[in-house]
Amino acid sequence: MKRNIYSKIAGVVILFAVALLSFPSSVHAIFGIFGDVVEVVIDTEGMAGDIAEELEERYHLDLETIRDYGEGFNVSTNKGLVPEVSIIFSPSDPSEGERLTAKAFPIYFKNPTDQLYYTWYLKRDGCELGSASEAPEYCDADYDGSITVNDWKVSAMRILVTDGADPEGFDFDRGDSDSDGYEAEYGGEMEVNIRDEAKWCYVHDAETGRSLEFENGCFHAFPEPGDTGETGDGTFGRSEEEFWGSNPHDPDTADNGNKDEANAVGLGLDAFTWNYQIGDQVGVLVEGTSMTPTQHDDSSFMIMWAFSQNIRPKLTGSQRSAAKSLCGSGGGSSGSGSTEDNEGCTIGNVDRYFETVKGYSVCFLTTDISASDFDDCLEANLVDPLEGGQGSSKKLELTVSAVPQNPVNDQVENIAGDIVTVQASVDNADRSANEIKYTWSVGLGDNPVDGFTDVTEELLEADLVSTTEGNGLDSLRVALNMDSEFLDEAGDLADLDPIYMRVAVEVQENFGSRVARTGRSDVIVRVSNTDKKIVAYTADVSLTSGSPKLELGDDPICDAYYPTPASSAEASANLDRVACRLSQNEIIGLWVNGDGLDDFRWTINGISLRCSEAISDDSSCLAGNEVFFAVAGNPGETYSVRMDAVDVDTGKSVSLSRSFQIVQPEIVIESADTSQIWPRYVGSFTELDGSVVGDYSDEVFEMYTDSAIALLATTIPGYVTRRISSSEWSIDGYPVEGEFNQENGIFSLWYVPENPKTPDNSYFIRFSGTHAFSNEHRLALDTIFGIDVLQSSDTTLQREVRAKVVTREPFAAAEGEKRFFAAVSRYVPSFVLFAFRMFATAALILFTVGFVFSLMPDTPAVKTERRRYDM
Repeated sequence: MKRNIYSKIAGVVILFAVALLSFPSSVHAIFGIFGDVVEVVIDTEGMAGDIAEELEERYHLDLETIRDYGEGFNVSTNKGLVPEVSIIFSPSDPSEGERLTAKAFPIYFKNPTDQLYYTWYLKRDGCELGSASEAPEYCDADYDGSITVNDWKVSAMRILVTDGADPEGFDFDRGDSDSDGYEAEYGGEMEVNIRDEAKWCYVHDAETGRSLEFENGCFHAFPEPGDTGETGDGTFGRSEEEFWGSNPHDPDTADNGNKDEANAVGLGLDAFTWNYQIGDQVGVLVEGTSMTPTQHDDSSFMIMWAFSQNIRPKLTGSQRSAAKSLCGSGGGSSGSGSTEDNEGCTIGNVDRYFETVKGYSVCFLTTDISASDFDDCLEANLVDPLEGGQGSSKKLELTVSAVPQNPVNDQVENIAGDIVTVQASVDNADRSANEIKYTWSVGLGDNPVDGFTDVTEELLEADLVSTTEGNGLDSLRVALNMDSEFLDEAGDLADLDPIYMRVAVEVQENFGSRVARTGRSDVIVRVSNTDKKIVAYTADVSLTSGSPKLELGDDPICDAYYPTPASSAEASANLDRVACRLSQNEIIGLWVNGDGLDDFRWTINGISLRCSEAISDDSSCLAGNEVFFAVAGNPGETYSVRMDAVDVDTGKSVSLSRSFQIVQPEIVIESADTSQIWPRYVGSFTELDGSVVGDYSDEVFEMYTDSAIALLATTIPGYVTRRISSSEWSIDGYPVEGEFNQENGIFSLWYVPENPKTPDNSYFIRFSGTHAFSNEHRLALDTIFGIDVLQSSDTTLQREVRAKVVTREPFAAAEGEKRFFAAVSRYVPSFVLFAFRMFATAALILFTVGFVFSLMPDTPAVKTERRRYDM
C-alpha cells in the first residue's frame, strides 16, 4: 500500500518537475493536478513526512527547490510584462525656435507600432492648469475658458492633424466634402478579441501587481474637441475640421497616409515634431493591446495604456488592502482610502465580481476608473526635452535653420539691420534640388507660439526679400530693415522688443505633372527690434609704460551694404553682414551703443568675455559696452558673440548677437574697365528665379592687342588691405607700377604694353603683398591673449591671372555701338545666332528672287509671281 502511494505521488512529482523546468509557461493545470493528488493522498494516508523523505531519497528531487518554484508561480500573475513607452528627442539639445522631434518607443504591446493610438500632449511654458485669464491666449487650445490637460492634448494633436498647414487657406464655407472620419477600436487597430463586448480594459498597479478591470466598460483618452463632436467616433464634419484646422476638402491634410480623424486619435503617430520653445514639456499616452491574456473564457488580451514616464494610476493604502483581500479566501470590501501618497494620480474604488470559467467561479477585481483619472496622471508624465531621436515618414522630411540666432532689425533709414539667411534641407528626396519646388512665407508676431501675421508680399514690395517661390529655392534671405510703419501694419510691433519672425517653407517633389510628395517645416527667429547692434572694429594697439593697450580702430568692419553690388568686392561685403569674416591673429573690438543700457554681459561661444583697465583705457571698456578678442582659431571655425544687457527704462532684457567666421586671407583680381579687359565667358547657369546668367572665369581674362591691362586687386576679408605693408604688380615676371587707394582699400593697375602681343598669346599678371602685423600688435597678442609671437609673423599673399589676347572681329573696327555688338556676339547663346542666320538667309533668298524677276519680261506668269512677292 505504501509503495503504491509512493508510485502515485512520484509520478505526479516527476511530471510536475519536468514540466516546470522545461515548459514554465504551461504548467498551470499540471500544478493544480499535482496539488490535488498530493493533498488527497497525504490526507488519506497521513504519511506526509515519510513520503517526502522517500521522494527525496529515491528520485533525487529536492523538495526545497520545488517549493521555490511553486512559491514563484503563486505570485507570477503579479509580475507580468506591463506596456511601457519611452521618448527620445532629436536633436537632443534643441535651440529655441528649432524644429524638435519626440519619438515614442512602446514595448510589451501585441499591436505593431503603426496600429497603436498615440495621444501626444504639449505643455507650453506658462500654460499651467487652472484659469486661462492670466495665461497666454494659445494656452486655451479648446477655447473653454480654462486650462486643462485636454488643452495640452489639443495643442499637440492639432499640429499632427494639420502638419502646420494654414487653415486660412481652406474653404469652410463650402461645407465638408471629404470622407475623413475614423472610428477608433479599443486597444488599437489589431483585431485580437473575438467580439466587441469581449474587449476588456485594465489598469495595472505596480505596487500590488494587480491588474484591475474597468467597471463602466472601456474608454479612450483622446483629446475632445469641445461641443463640435467626439474624437474617434467615425464622424468628422465641418465643425470638427474647423476646430482642428484641417482641410474640409482633403481627407489627409497632413499628407501622411491617415485620414484626418485617424490623426486626431494618433493612429500610428509615434513621432511628434514642433517648434521648440524654452520651457516646453511633452508627453504621450499609448493605447493598445497588451501581451497579458485575460482570465475570461475567450481569446482576449488585456487592453492597457503606457505612460511616457511610466507613472500610472496607483492604489491608495486602503484600496491596496482591498485588492489583496477581495479575491482571497478572507473576503473583504471595497474602499477609496487616502490619496495623500498619490499626488492626485489614483485609481477609483476597487470592487469585484465573479464569472464562471470552465466550470469554475473566477474572481475579477474591478475599478470605476475614468478618463479623467488618467488625465490626473498626465502632468506627472511630462518629459523635458532638455533631458533627452529618429523617425521616418512617407512625406518629405525637412531641416530648416536660420542664422544669425539673434538678429537685429533696423527701423531707421540707414539700412543697417542684419540679414537673416534661412536654409532648408530635404533629407529623403528622390529628385534633385532643381526638381523640388520651394514656397516660402514669412510672418511676424509678438510671441513665439502663434498669432503670426503674414508679411511675405509686403517684404517683396519693400525689396527686403527677392523671391519666395521657385524650383531649387532652398534658401531665403530676409533683410531686417523694417521701418516702424511696416511693423505697425503687421500688428503694432514697432514699439515691441523683441519681436518674432516665423519663416515657413513648403516643398513639393514633382514627378512629371503629378506632385508625389510634400513636406512643411519652419523656424522661429527671435528678432531684436532696436537701434542697438554689435559693431566690429579692428583694434589699434598703443604702448603705455611698455604695456600694450587696445582701442577701437577708426572705421568699423563688416558693416557696408550694397543693394545692387557692382563688383565682387561689394558682393563680398554683403556676405560679411551675415557672418563677418576674420583672419587669424587679428584683434577685434566689439562695441554697442550703451545709452539706456546697463549690466552688460558678453560671451563668445558661451565663454564669458570681459574688458578691463589692463586691456583698454577706453571709457566704453570700463562701462562694459566694449570688449576685445583675438582670432585664435583655424580657418573654417566660427565665433558666436552674444551681448545681454538690461534696458534702464523698462527693466527688460536686451540681447544682441553676431556671427564671425575665420578664413584664410586671399587676393581677388577683377577688371577695372571691361572695355579694355574682361573675364572669359565659360558658360551659363540658371538662377533660382529661372533667369539665365552668364558664368565668367576669375582666373582667365581676354583683351585685344591694343587694349590696356586694367585690373583691380582686393582682399578677403576686405580690412586685410590695411595690413599689407608692401605690394607689387608684375607682368610676365617683370615688375610694373600700380596704385593703392587707401580710402577704399583697392590696389589698381593700368598698363599699356610697349610691345603688344598678338592674338592667341597671353599675359601672366601677378599681384603679391606682404601681410604684416606691427610689433605692438604682436606684443598685445602675446601679453594679453597668450598667443606666441611666432604665430603672427609676416606672410605673403599673392594671386596670378592670365590675360589672353583675342582677335578683334573685322566688322567691329569702328568704335561705339559696333564694337559693343561685336563683343556681345561672342557671348550670346548659339541657338540665337542660328535663328539670326536663318532669318538672314531667308531675307537673302527673297531679295535674289525679286532681283531676278525685275530683269525678266512681264509675262503673265511673271506678273503673277511678282505680285505674290510684292505682297
